[in-house]
Amino acid sequence: MSDETKVSIIIPYKAADPWVEASVASCRAQTHKNVEIILLPDSAEDRSFEGCTMIPTGPIFPATKRNLGIAKASGEILAFLDSDARAEPDWLANALKYFDSAQVGTVGGPNLTPPEDDLWQHVSGYIFSSSVGGGPTAIRYKVVPKPQAVKELPSCNLLVRRELFKQIGGFDEADFLTAEDAKACYEIENLGLQNLYVPDAIVYHHRRQAYKGHLRQAHRYGFDKALLVKELPSPYAVFNFLPLVFLVGVVALMAAGLATGTTALICIGGSALSLYLLAALVSAAVECPKLAPLIALGIVLTHVAYAWGFLKGLTRSKEKPRPVDE
Repeated sequence: MSDETKVSIIIPYKAADPWVEASVASCRAQTHKNVEIILLPDSAEDRSFEGCTMIPTGPIFPATKRNLGIAKASGEILAFLDSDARAEPDWLANALKYFDSAQVGTVGGPNLTPPEDDLWQHVSGYIFSSSVGGGPTAIRYKVVPKPQAVKELPSCNLLVRRELFKQIGGFDEADFLTAEDAKACYEIENLGLQNLYVPDAIVYHHRRQAYKGHLRQAHRYGFDKALLVKELPSPYAVFNFLPLVFLVGVVALMAAGLATGTTALICIGGSALSLYLLAALVSAAVECPKLAPLIALGIVLTHVAYAWGFLKGLTRSKEKPRPVDE
């Protein structure tokens, strides 16, 4: 991609606030200058962002907002950024070079916790970036040395060729609140193209506070991933089952042991649980030794919340998500 490549940055949000202002300011500060910024608030505001395309949408869901932005976009590349995220100045310049490979369908980089976030927001970020807490998605929340193909990238930091995204029909508007980006990435991979994580396309993304807001988010992730697994099953889906299978398995073993007086079952379940808790603590300490107990507790609670949401998603038909869960 050249300096002349036009990029359409698409940012959905409800109403302007300081985070939205910071997000837009970061887009204006990009070193790659051929950019249009498309903003999709709920309603027409009493002030506008100069030089941006404003599309009031009404109180609709983020996926629908993004699709409206895609319809108005004129850039060769679509760049999706959340309204509570701000991009580093070289975000676009660094990401665009990876599209020189015809095998690359999407590009995205780390979404890091902003330094100014409070302690509980940092705990949330550390939970997601830990190897035990985040599993295969932990890469999203940290900088790793080399680019690598991944199964999915989040819409808070996602670039894709516009014509390719139109080919898959954009984001799923009807079914998902948090997994529409994953579904799009799966569909792009099914076309034989890569979803490429790159370490140098960085955004800073404000976190929900641990534990209440964070766990509510984890629960929603689990619910939507279950719906996605039912719609697009794949070998990768086994990772989404792990928290539910492990927690149910441990409880079942120990309950069976207590009910039957079988010491071996109790020991097996207890040993598995002890190893899990130790792994959570070690993983938390790797992220931040000073906050390790809080992070480790959050990892366990996150897996419980995710597993509960996943179980609910497996047993329910698709439902329209609520905007407040975003």
